[in-house]
Amino acid sequence: MKKHRTIKISVAFLCIIAAISATYIASAEVYSDTKGANSWILDTDTGVLTISGTDMTSDYIGYQFAPHSEYTLLRDYVTRVEISKGIPAISGLNYPNMKTATIPDSVTEIGHGTFSGCTSLTEIVIPNSVTILGENDTYYGSVFYDCVNLKNVTLSNQLTSIPSKTFSGCESLTEITIPDSVIRIDHDAFRDCTSLSKVSLPNSIKSIGHTAFMKCESLTEIKIPSLVSTIGYNTFAYCTSLESITIPAKVTEIGENAFNECYNLSTVNYEGTPEQWNKIKIMSGNSAITSATINYNYYESSEEQAVTFEGHDTNKNEDKNNRVHSETNSNGFIIISVTAIVSVAAIVIVIIIKRK
Repeated sequence: MKKHRTIKISVAFLCIIAAISATYIASAEVYSDTKGANSWILDTDTGVLTISGTDMTSDYIGYQFAPHSEYTLLRDYVTRVEISKGIPAISGLNYPNMKTATIPDSVTEIGHGTFSGCTSLTEIVIPNSVTILGENDTYYGSVFYDCVNLKNVTLSNQLTSIPSKTFSGCESLTEITIPDSVIRIDHDAFRDCTSLSKVSLPNSIKSIGHTAFMKCESLTEIKIPSLVSTIGYNTFAYCTSLESITIPAKVTEIGENAFNECYNLSTVNYEGTPEQWNKIKIMSGNSAITSATINYNYYESSEEQAVTFEGHDTNKNEDKNNRVHSETNSNGFIIISVTAIVSVAAIVIVIIIKRK
């Protein structure tokens, strides 16, 4: 009797599972809508949201999934966004389960808060057509604010600035290369990127805003671009793994708490003279800097080391060239020596023959 009851319960359980599955399959639908020159299609089975059109006012695409919209319940279905070529600007793609988005080279602007809070987003490629990343907005936030799982980012080489809080809170981001088109990094741009261990800053950058790299706890070294004149307050505060920093001779002021709690900072490579260093206005809260070892005239005396920072080892190439040159000289010497011996032997033979 007990055995039959178990079988009945099992059958009932399987029927419930089948019913749930059938309901899910039945609910997997394709939704779409059009407004003006733009349209979107969402396949709830695959999770792909396809956006197409040519209208600059493409903000509506995101807003149609906003809390006040009839499409609110569809937000969680979106796992991938594909934007068709023709859309010139994007905004409002705040889908919590979206892992990636494809941006075509027709897009020139990514509006404020476009991917803010996309906690499942892991990678993004910003095409070189993009010239503007939206400024931080009080309500909508910055472009990638709090994308906590974002690991890989490729930036457009046409950007001129990294606006405030653009990557703030992207705690999974491990490294980033800033293109040499950028001349400005605004405040809080990379704040709380706790896994960020490598940042490549081009010499085109003229200013770095306050708290730009605050709490980048995995950052071990940084080279300030040669055109930067001020290191703002809290710029590198709480970068607890920071061990060395290169500071250009152009710097005239280090703001309050710029290196606060950087207790592992032991080396400062300064590209100027001791006299220039003593003229820098160093504000309070920077004991990490003042107690570190200062290497003066770093750029002039350590040019090869500076090249090594970019991933090139000029010494190896020089050694290789020397070895090739040495080998060439050795081989040439051997050839000359053999030729000389043969010539001498020939002369001796001729003399012997003549004597006979």
